[in-house]
Amino acid sequence: MNSKQSIELSEKLIDSVQKALPGIQHNFDEYQNACFPARSPEFFCLELCGEAGELANLEKKRWKGKSIADERIADEAADVFIALCNYANARGVNLAEAVSLKLDAIEKKRSRLEGEGKCIGINFYSLRVRHSERSEDSNHVYLYYVVQATILRSQTPSE
Repeated sequence: MNSKQSIELSEKLIDSVQKALPGIQHNFDEYQNACFPARSPEFFCLELCGEAGELANLEKKRWKGKSIADERIADEAADVFIALCNYANARGVNLAEAVSLKLDAIEKKRSRLEGEGKCIGINFYSLRVRHSERSEDSNHVYLYYVVQATILRSQTPSE
């Protein structure tokens, strides 16, 4: 894919986020406030972490070869989304604005890195070889990979 196509896709994504997300976030806020007791932002942050942990645990089990139904994954992903909306609303975060700004920053960095020949993208994540070392007792080369959990961080972690 060329840079022009990437920019067009990024702009299309940002446009759809700006159109759809405000209404979704507002409706979650109305529903939460009308149907459930008031909770602090800290509560929703912990809820979000817990739900993300449950989703991660299911993925870990899949990664280890266990059979996990797609419905269970979808259920936990929905919990993460709901918890994120509740947290953002409790903190007054405009998700459409925040996501749009982040997507724009990601595309600018992706484009810059691509121009420098440094972009090794896997979706929004960057995979980089951290270092390699030769084992003292064998000829095996061990490669350590770091998958950045934060989307294309602005600085490479210091080693």
